Amino acid sequence: MSTKNNTVLIVEDDVTVSSALNELLTEWDYEVVHMAQDGQNAIEAYDASKPQFVIIDGHLGGAVSCTELATEIHKKGNVVILYSVKNLEDAFEHEQEYIFATGFIQKPINRLQLKLALQSAKSSLQHWNTKISKVEQDLNMANLQIEELTVTNEHLITATFRERALKKELAESQSLIEAQSKKIQDSINYAKSIQNSILPKEQVLNDLFSDSFMFFRPKDIVSGDFPFIYKKDEYVYFAAVDCTGHGVPGALLSLIGYLLIQEIVHYNVPTPSVLLDKLHDAVVKTLRQGVEGGENERDGMDVGMCRFNQLTGEFQFSGAHRPLYILRKGKTDEECLEEVKGDKFPIGGVQYRGRDKFINFETVLSKGDRVYVCSDGYPDQFGGPDDTDLKKIGPKRIRQVLIEAKDQPIANVKERLVSVFDEWQGKHKQMDDVLFLGIEF
Repeated sequence: MSTKNNTVLIVEDDVTVSSALNELLTEWDYEVVHMAQDGQNAIEAYDASKPQFVIIDGHLGGAVSCTELATEIHKKGNVVILYSVKNLEDAFEHEQEYIFATGFIQKPINRLQLKLALQSAKSSLQHWNTKISKVEQDLNMANLQIEELTVTNEHLITATFRERALKKELAESQSLIEAQSKKIQDSINYAKSIQNSILPKEQVLNDLFSDSFMFFRPKDIVSGDFPFIYKKDEYVYFAAVDCTGHGVPGALLSLIGYLLIQEIVHYNVPTPSVLLDKLHDAVVKTLRQGVEGGENERDGMDVGMCRFNQLTGEFQFSGAHRPLYILRKGKTDEECLEEVKGDKFPIGGVQYRGRDKFINFETVLSKGDRVYVCSDGYPDQFGGPDDTDLKKIGPKRIRQVLIEAKDQPIANVKERLVSVFDEWQGKHKQMDDVLFLGIEF
């Protein structure tokens, strides 16, 4: 029996589909323990290997149907069951017929959809394992409390004894709370290390543009904001992306967004507006927005997406609820700064019915010109010199800082932006994740 994680049993009567699944899963470090062509063989293979995932042909032929096979496997242990189907929309519409289904895989096999289905299945598995662990902890705690109360009741002789018992119970509860708090903190810290290993660092930006900076400050340990930096041929893409929420939910959405954007630009070099159009469609599909039973109808992200041609100096921008600031070298204070506003709708969500395509802005940058993009965490921070009248930093103050520092090195611009933010925030809590990118060409 295999003891590795990410073990998969494939049950598919089409050898072509089985082979395609096996090839992709092996590439992504999954271990395919067996490829069965009928239900009976699949049951024997499951008993022998106890895999973590089972992919079942949604139209499995033979003596054992796909639903009978899923029922039999589900009796044997905690396993993630995915159905491979020819029509996802039809499968979602008749989802109740696919019992114990964690998700669906489209046939013929689509690389991105398969990866997202597996990621979603992993998240579901982790979610249920966490809930089971929590129920077990609560049950153990309840049993412990029952035992303590029984002992206390049997030995309740004096008020002094009762006081000692209560103090002991309080100490144990505090110890348990501290232990649980540490586990939660350790889990979030580990999530941070995963997010940090995937998202690009400031050094990646500095390697592409020697005069550049990234001001990145999550509100919590993990962030719903993330930078995107990617070079393909002579083009460099960079963006400030602000996902719905912050903390762990925002961080989960940030990784989904990052992987989707990377998948879009990996195979071609779309303009920023086309990239955002494709990203919107991918987010809606991934989060099943607009599908009956969907729970993330308004989730998505705001994006300021840029593309720069290192050979020609051509620069393009498209924004979803986020603006671009261009500071032209050699201009007066009144003329140097140009603000390009993004479109007034986000990536993802179904609340903007009848929305248009994203608009693409184009210009040519000269040596010494600067561009800035940021999430709304910076302008929306509350504070100010008067604690009785809290106000946001606001876009006007950002423009003022950029203009005042236009003749200083861009590293000084970052220092000024950070000091203004810290002074404005003062003793007040940080309202949201903060991400600010600046580049001099």
